[in-house]
Amino acid sequence: MNNNPLTRRINYRNFKKDVYPSRDVVTKIIQDAIIFSPFKGSMKYLDIDVWGPEHSKIKSEFVLSTPIAGTGLKKHKNKHLDFDEWEKTLEEEYKNHPYKFNTQVEAPYLLAFTENKNRRAYKFRPDKSVYARWGMFMYSVVLFANNYGIDASYCGCFHMKRPSKNNKMCLDYRKDGKEVLSFIGLGYYDFERRELNWKKRSEDYIEHNLGGKYDIKNRERIGCKSNKYKTQKPTIDSMLTWR
Repeated sequence: MNNNPLTRRINYRNFKKDVYPSRDVVTKIIQDAIIFSPFKGSMKYLDIDVWGPEHSKIKSEFVLSTPIAGTGLKKHKNKHLDFDEWEKTLEEEYKNHPYKFNTQVEAPYLLAFTENKNRRAYKFRPDKSVYARWGMFMYSVVLFANNYGIDASYCGCFHMKRPSKNNKMCLDYRKDGKEVLSFIGLGYYDFERRELNWKKRSEDYIEHNLGGKYDIKNRERIGCKSNKYKTQKPTIDSMLTWR
């Protein structure tokens, strides 16, 4: 079994709902990330909320705010529909095709990373510094989770301002003066459920539609995404310049 968190990690959307790690382990993951992550300046205005297994209802409602790009479900792709019609479309699509949504927000533990604008330590600092700090910290959370044999999946594709009863989570954050920067789902991956980007090829591995495989038996990434699309990983030659 692979114990390297760097090669164990993949971003997969489906989690088992009936089996999950303990609250103490999740706390330990976050604590380790706080201790070992590089922090620049004050982090006092940045918060982490953990929505545990007992919050399955609000997470199952929130998932409708997370259609995946390229599925044609975003609002700007459905301008011919009024809001209520679009809502019904989302509900129907999720019922029949849940793989078109970022279902990692339904993970047993959903971590919401938020910025509290009411108590920013340095109001003159640009927002990019916030994203840089959170990016380093979130990656540490993911690596420590994998170090403990727990799966972690990012979600940055969601409608923060969608005025719907199904978006209560984000709307309540906005009322409190908070902005959600990103989410991470924690738990154990369910490789039996269909995923939009990963295809199960055998009992031992899954394959990404842009290239690269993942050994689900030994929990190890084999290869990576191709450069077929500009949005995917670039080549080292296109990025690197020796000065």
